[in-house]
Amino acid sequence: MPPTNTLISLSDFNLFYAKANSSKGTHVKILYTTMRDGPGLKPDIVRSHSNSYIPKSILFDFQVQFADPQSELSNTMVDIHKFANEADSLGIQNTDTLIIYDDYGNFCASRVWFMFKSMGHKDVRVLDGGLPGYLRAGLPTQDALHTPVANLKSTYTCVLDPAFSFVGKDFINNNLQAKTTTVLDARSEERFLGLSPETKPNVRAGHIPNSNSIHYVNIQDEHGHFLPLQALKEVFDPYKGAPLAFTCGSGVTACILAQAAYIAGINEIKVYDGSWSQWGADSSLPLSTGNT
Repeated sequence: MPPTNTLISLSDFNLFYAKANSSKGTHVKILYTTMRDGPGLKPDIVRSHSNSYIPKSILFDFQVQFADPQSELSNTMVDIHKFANEADSLGIQNTDTLIIYDDYGNFCASRVWFMFKSMGHKDVRVLDGGLPGYLRAGLPTQDALHTPVANLKSTYTCVLDPAFSFVGKDFINNNLQAKTTTVLDARSEERFLGLSPETKPNVRAGHIPNSNSIHYVNIQDEHGHFLPLQALKEVFDPYKGAPLAFTCGSGVTACILAQAAYIAGINEIKVYDGSWSQWGADSSLPLSTGNT
């Protein structure tokens, strides 16, 4: 059976939403996230419902509020102290059930899921299909995000979970020799093979040696829903012999693969936070092109 606290269907979400609006529903938080520099155009239904949000949603800004301002790379995970402080500012408590959605279906919601899992949060779920699915169902929306009420005192506690860990380039570089972890790349096959130039300046084309390609779109349907459990198991079962580390362009879609692998039964997952934006820009690090 897949984990019960990683995805939430639209039908189950309606029950959680009712709970969130009841007097006993203070432990459910709905987090909206998005990307300023996301891929192409958002789905038509989202663009035709501009400024539409699920009621009670608060903004979780992983690109600014929860990103390391000292890093030269985008989206870099903050340390545990910064994470706890910012979670407190949003009124999030460790006992909350967190429901995360984005406006693509799922492009960056899994990133927020992994961030919270790495900090030891127990019950954090992605709304399968995200805002597009919610809008297609004709459910009620509001035209502004909810203003969070900060915790009165510091209450959020981060306890790093080794089963969900961010790793850096040194870990990946050392693994080239150690070969204890299998690296899976969420970028398109063209980028992985080095056939498509990178859009960021001074970033080489290719992939981390000995890594494998699984484009994130291949484990979702056209609406951003994860594929059924058996289909995900067929993708990830061949890699069950070792811990998995996921990479992509900037540490975002790698988390889609990470969540899919977790659903499929992989219990130890890592995300290379700097991903290809870091590796490809460092000429001292090796790369491969083609199928090598």
